[in-house]
Amino acid sequence: MLIEAYADAVQQISVGPKSWLTHPRPYPALAQYGFRWIKVHHYWFGYIPESDRIVTNIVDETSDMPDHASADRTPASIE
Repeated sequence: MLIEAYADAVQQISVGPKSWLTHPRPYPALAQYGFRWIKVHHYWFGYIPESDRIVTNIVDETSDMPDHASADRTPASIE
């Protein structure tokens, strides 16, 4: 399911999603990173909204998102 969700997210992000969020609810602290977020299936995808639209985060909706989201292009620790 993740592979299909990723493919769907990449397609949506590449054309510019019609709707996006500055952070997944209820995590307003994630807005500080400047990513845009879309939800596909039960995954949240964070991406940089520049012309290249780089996916920076893929997080399951049931995880503790602030502890698993990366503030930049560097992978977050999953220990």
